[in-house]
Amino acid sequence: MSKSGGERGIRTPGRLPYNGFQDRRLKPLGHLSLIIAKDRTINYQFSQFQRISVKRLIAVFLLSALSLTLRASTAKCEIADLQFFGDVLITNKALYQTDSKHAMSRIFGDTLPLLNAAKHNIVNLEGVITGPLPRTTWKQYFLRMAPQSAKLIRAAGIDVATLANNHSMDYGFSGLISTMMSLAKADIRFTGAGADLSTASKPLIIELGPRSVCLLAFSKTLPETFWATATQAGTAFASEKLTARRVRDCHAKGYYTVVSFHWGQEGEKKAAEYQRELARAVIDAGADLVIGHHPHVVQDIESYRGKPIFYSLGNFAFGTEPATGGQEGIVVRVTLNQSEDQNPLIEAIPLDVNNQIVRFTPKPIEQSSPPPLGALSPNNDLCQWQRDRWTCQF
Repeated sequence: MSKSGGERGIRTPGRLPYNGFQDRRLKPLGHLSLIIAKDRTINYQFSQFQRISVKRLIAVFLLSALSLTLRASTAKCEIADLQFFGDVLITNKALYQTDSKHAMSRIFGDTLPLLNAAKHNIVNLEGVITGPLPRTTWKQYFLRMAPQSAKLIRAAGIDVATLANNHSMDYGFSGLISTMMSLAKADIRFTGAGADLSTASKPLIIELGPRSVCLLAFSKTLPETFWATATQAGTAFASEKLTARRVRDCHAKGYYTVVSFHWGQEGEKKAAEYQRELARAVIDAGADLVIGHHPHVVQDIESYRGKPIFYSLGNFAFGTEPATGGQEGIVVRVTLNQSEDQNPLIEAIPLDVNNQIVRFTPKPIEQSSPPPLGALSPNNDLCQWQRDRWTCQF
């Protein structure tokens, strides 16, 4: 299961500050380390130490030790430019199970510090945000989120959503408009769907210091009636001609170009041949990174012409509980370099998203050896496992 604008697309300023209740909850311990240590080095002369009681002396050393410990614990949470997550679906069951209806969202669990460690967090929004509406087509699953979901998502630090998927039109154009309005009110930018194909396929431009990012989102999933046309609202269908044209436009303007695809077979842990062909085609056109989702499990990582392809990130905060489990997820962190000639730092962090175990609160996986996720077994020459993540050289 799973705005319109000028030709350059929708521009996004830097992330806005979170609202007050989020700030009180989410400030990482690393801030304490900075308060203790930054520009306030404890450097007493010996004569000064003589005038300090033994208890105070002990307190000074304990405080210094605490500062060093906190620095070490937050070293791996340096701020990335971008973080890409998989499918997000905020169901009533997830809200109830995590007591998140009227308070700071807990449905992002132990990933909140991770979400707080990037300038921009991007997810695939798997469903519409709206009140009750009639269904406009026949299909097996219709995914709808409560109206407060957008605020909960934004409060967690997520500021970009892709809408090119097989659920954004579950409740027709009314559901899509409701979703867009809810996201806009919550200050969440989006791309991948719109009033017509031209609008739906327009890039979202994320302004960053060293190099701005062009984000494109396309769907390769059914039903076909969800695909936007020149005169009909819907999602941006991933035709090779359209995707390549949009990529070339972004590449010509010097953007770091990311293409998001909703594709693949649900539950299938190996990317299909058509996924590989399409991913390589957009890289040939100038894309720098390909991100995929839809199968709900993690698929393989590939390097093509020195560019990374993540065929499926699986799930993130996805509020269903399949009887057989089978939910997997990873986060892709991107830290750009000042020069276009230097490759960005790419990290992949696995998540435990099996709701039978984590009860709708995803968490990073930390262990000495990499977890067996789907077909994900990157070559040691490409990616090195370090406690909770793969660090990859492309």
